[in-house]
Parts: sequence; C-alpha cells; structure tokens
Amino acid sequence: MTIGNAIKLYRASQGLTQCDLAVKLNKTSRTIQKYECGQIVPNIKIINEIFNIKIEEIISNELLEKRGI
Repeated sequence: MTIGNAIKLYRASQGLTQCDLAVKLNKTSRTIQKYECGQIVPNIKIINEIFNIKIEEIISNELLEKRGI
C-alpha cells in the first residue's frame, strides 16, 4: 500500500471527504488529492496526528508491495 493509498483509505474509513481533511490540515482539497495520487508526500507528523497510525507500517507495506511480497 502506498502512502497515498493509505491516506485515502484511512480518510474514507473516518467518513471524511477530501475537503473535510483539507480543513482539518489547513490545506487545500487539491493538496489532499495530490497526497492521495502520490504526486506529493505529506509531512510524516500529519499522517500520525490525523490518522493515529505509524508511518513505519505504511512504509513497510509499501516496500513489501514493491518487492511483490
């Protein structure tokens, strides 16, 4: 799972729209869209604060996926 996919998954699981998340983060909807598409990567603190997940979990899953495991 990529970081962008994880953001989208966790956002949706909390019932938030991209606009809702943008307001929470003081960002634009376009920025959230770019996070989810993988065009830009958010600050790690943002991921941890908003979704209460460890970035290590996402990164390790992404590495495993890239290796086809």
